Amino acid sequence: MPTPPRKPAPPTAPTKEMAKIGRAIGWLRKEADMSQQTAADAMGITRQAWQQYEAGDRQVVLRTDVQEQIAAALGTTRAALMMVKARLAGDAIPSADGRMPGPSGEPYLLGLADPLRAGAFLAIDTADQSPPRLTDVGRDPRYPLAQQRVRPVVGDSMDQRGILDGDLVRIVSVMDINFAPETGMVVEVERTRIQGRERELTLKELEVTEDGLLLWPRSSNPLWREPIMVTEGNADDVEVRITGIMTALIRRF
Repeated sequence: MPTPPRKPAPPTAPTKEMAKIGRAIGWLRKEADMSQQTAADAMGITRQAWQQYEAGDRQVVLRTDVQEQIAAALGTTRAALMMVKARLAGDAIPSADGRMPGPSGEPYLLGLADPLRAGAFLAIDTADQSPPRLTDVGRDPRYPLAQQRVRPVVGDSMDQRGILDGDLVRIVSVMDINFAPETGMVVEVERTRIQGRERELTLKELEVTEDGLLLWPRSSNPLWREPIMVTEGNADDVEVRITGIMTALIRRF
């Protein structure tokens, strides 16, 4: 009598550890502003396989070498992946060498995102889908779950605030924090038009007025003097909105 064919093994049920890692992968991908397809391409796998990693239903995600490949595709490190996993799950947070961090935590390193112009707007290159390069700038520990990024500054239109061409700024997304606008804040600003198909970035100083939020350049250059106003949902299809706050200035020598 012939041996009946063996039934295929059922898919692996997600374990708690796989689910924690999957959640961290998804969080890091969003912070890097990457789609699942872009992340999959960077790792050399299919989008469906990447989705399974984020869903926590691929047991191979428990392997150290796979975690390193995933982290590299996102422009970060396995240590960062493990730290995010611990933060999101409320577990103890290990440092890179396995020891517990000090009171301020041990923030992992951020990737270098698109540049912005300090005062005038600088168009974003939406065609570039490469993962961000890792910097030596750590996360702001005051915002453990907020998306954060490092951007290079172009131009001289915020030089009166000490923000110079070639500097780096750490930006925390206002979408992930309890953002309360205050006069004097330095903020990342996005202007979109043509239903969001054109996007530009800038850095400005915020002023809260009775008529709304004004965004000022602070420059010794007479070219940069006029403010703009936050105009979300503008009828002429131009939107200006605050997307982040600057929490650190890094001078490169």
